[in-house]
Amino acid sequence: MMNKMFRRSGRNPKHLTNQKPLPGIRMSLRLRDRNQSNMDNNNNNARVKKRSADAMQETFKPHEDEPIAKRPTKHNQSSGSIPCSNPSQSSKADSQDVISRYEVPRLFWEEDPAPDVDVDSASKGDPFAYSEYVSDVMIYLKSRELRYQPEDYIKTRWAQKNRAIAVDWLVEIQEMFKFNHETLYLGVNVMDRYYSKTPFHDNNKVQLVAICSIFVASKYEERAPPFLEDLCYLCRDIFTITQIREMEIEILQTIGFDLSAPLSYSFLRRYSRAIKGDMQLLTTARYALEESLHFVQFCRVSPSRIAVASLLWALRVTKKGDWSNVLEKYSGYRLNEVEPLVVALNHMVIKFPEVYRELIAVKMKYKNEVFMKVADQQPLPDLLPASSPVQPPEGFTRPESFPGYRE
Repeated sequence: MMNKMFRRSGRNPKHLTNQKPLPGIRMSLRLRDRNQSNMDNNNNNARVKKRSADAMQETFKPHEDEPIAKRPTKHNQSSGSIPCSNPSQSSKADSQDVISRYEVPRLFWEEDPAPDVDVDSASKGDPFAYSEYVSDVMIYLKSRELRYQPEDYIKTRWAQKNRAIAVDWLVEIQEMFKFNHETLYLGVNVMDRYYSKTPFHDNNKVQLVAICSIFVASKYEERAPPFLEDLCYLCRDIFTITQIREMEIEILQTIGFDLSAPLSYSFLRRYSRAIKGDMQLLTTARYALEESLHFVQFCRVSPSRIAVASLLWALRVTKKGDWSNVLEKYSGYRLNEVEPLVVALNHMVIKFPEVYRELIAVKMKYKNEVFMKVADQQPLPDLLPASSPVQPPEGFTRPESFPGYRE
């Protein structure tokens, strides 16, 4: 049934992590490596030239009697930049400014649940950790969650199954090309937002939209997105390069070229770091998150909430802890706001093989040793009746359940 709907690449999902590049894309991958090598050489030459130019410019300094205010600057106070010599003062000012601009409720607690814990203090001064801005970044992402919520466009069981097949296929593609995990989540979000504004298509069109969605996401997240020839090969040449390009343009125009969607995986990484979680814990939570991508209703839950719910589920499955003040502090949620979603996620993991027996890409992926075989772990006891549908708790997809909701 699945093979009739989607002409897959002919690969066994159990070999995803050890599979060599497909024969049809080896040549283009080699060309990409060679082109990347040439680009690196060009970048090195450019950096050498820039250093030489900077050294020459040192001899052309402004006159000491020239007022600083009269010197040409790229940004000034009138353009909105606020000079501040104290980084800590700047961080506090920016945080207050963000709250006033977006009016996001309860992003900072009135009373700190864990005042003695500051997970970002150790990385201050590290330019790759951006610890001075991370609070503002989280506030901004939470404020935009509702904007990227897809509609409930699935109206029939046929459409629900076809969408799940498309997501399962995208998981295989993500592993095949070794994409970042953010690329998979963004690809699913792009596909859902596109279908929120257009009718759900027939089988072949679903595959075209799916491959173009992850192609768009790879251009946004990856350093080297795949070649169009590779995508055509994955589709068994059902679609031409022209068709893929046209669908890519249609998708981008439909979603307004807006690709900066807050992703549940981004929140998950932040929360896991806050509680000093190890790789097994993060991978277990990621397993539940990726399985939830197959259900559009779970994709309509606030990404920050489903991220902390999957982490709490992983803490209990791995027996490495439970809810804590630190998790409450950095997630912005209380336990009673997350517990029902943990129960629903656990029910989803248990019922998944029954609901989608043929869709095994995520299961086989996380049964691999690379991912520590976390899929072999026993889930929690199911607190819901066996006949209960796989869906989030009632009210968890409503706009007022999102942190950025404003009446």
